[in-house]
Amino acid sequence: MNIHKLLPAAFKWFLISVFLLVVLGACGNNARSQPEGTPRPTTPAALRKISPPPYFPKESANSEITDNIQGGIYTHPSGAFSFKYPTGWLEDTSEYGSVFISEPDGEGVLYITATDTGRPLNGSQFEIFVQAREDNFFAKFEGYTQSAFEVDPLTRRALTLKSVLFRDLPETVKSYYFLEQQVVYAIDMWWESDKSADYEIIYNEVLESFTSEPGKVPGELYYNFVITFYDSLNAFSFTAPVCWQYDSRVEDGIIIDSFSAPDEGAYLEHIMFSMPERLTESEVEQKIFQAAFGSFLIEPKWVEVESRNVDENGWVSIQWKDDGSGWKKESKYCIQGAKVLALNGVIRSGDENIFQSTIDYAFDEYSIPGK
Repeated sequence: MNIHKLLPAAFKWFLISVFLLVVLGACGNNARSQPEGTPRPTTPAALRKISPPPYFPKESANSEITDNIQGGIYTHPSGAFSFKYPTGWLEDTSEYGSVFISEPDGEGVLYITATDTGRPLNGSQFEIFVQAREDNFFAKFEGYTQSAFEVDPLTRRALTLKSVLFRDLPETVKSYYFLEQQVVYAIDMWWESDKSADYEIIYNEVLESFTSEPGKVPGELYYNFVITFYDSLNAFSFTAPVCWQYDSRVEDGIIIDSFSAPDEGAYLEHIMFSMPERLTESEVEQKIFQAAFGSFLIEPKWVEVESRNVDENGWVSIQWKDDGSGWKKESKYCIQGAKVLALNGVIRSGDENIFQSTIDYAFDEYSIPGK
């Protein structure tokens, strides 16, 4: 069952507006170890709810903070977490495991998510989760500078501190991550960089009062916070979980962009290549398979197609036969002129209940301009 398709449109729009669905650069002539390009929000930046100048005078802001510090208790509808927050701050709750709380004037912002990873992550996997989320989202802002990155793999706790430019204003963001059972909680705290002392008081209250109930996180919604990946040539886009690790490379003229789950139980891999000569349908599909999945094979071999579906727009969806490697594989591709573009999903056998909805959603959102 495709869990993502069951999410209401409002929830999807909430994720888009809050998370900006950052853009990562991908294509080029040489292999790269890091994404390139400029963040390109798919919705107006104003929807992040940080207001442009003028802000309240500092004296007024200090008075507001002092008056509001006791605040009230916020509890997520699922019961997955609760914490104290200042009176008068505005909340925007998603029943699927997150809340966005902002000061009325937009100066202070809290964003809290609870991500179910399907099974507990070990220390190194937890660090991959944290690093990927930082790289895929925060590192794409203008003026990004990381001043702290601390991860304890034993306790599965992490702290990151960074500065970014938002609407040409310096912002500081402190993020806390911690793992409870199979849920990673992330607490992002935003403030204007020149008001750190004021907001440290408020955010310490949030952290000290924060309680979690991982068993109450909405079920069957694994890795449900996503970004939209765009290549630098604007040739394609698809969604991927924000906490999956990105990689890019070029092999034998094939441009490859991939995202891997922190525990390596599933992958999304996009490939793009040119056909110097006309290939048969079977030859095209075998080239796709070998480029996307060849490393999963015990030995190179011709792999048969289990099922093939062609829709009215020319998209070809393929389920590949079991090749004995222990991985389930599927592809969605199209041919544009002499260029082949294909999004591929691979899941470790037995983990379909965790990752299938993520792969399905990426395939549903896979887009090529003019297609």
